[in-house]
Amino acid sequence: MVPGWEWILAGADRADSLVVNPHKWLFTPFDLSALYCRRMDVLRQAFALTPEYCRPAKDRRACTI
Repeated sequence: MVPGWEWILAGADRADSLVVNPHKWLFTPFDLSALYCRRMDVLRQAFALTPEYCRPAKDRRACTI
């Protein structure tokens, strides 16, 4: 961190995740975002989708119609 600018990230150490957009902050000419995540397992689980028909029969939920 640049001396004197620490206040920008004050409290970031308590966050579960942090997104930095260098294309906005650092004026880079390409779109880029960096995600820092404390619990990547939770993030992967949130965005993982396995359709019911792709799961083994023992793991499928019973259909209630």
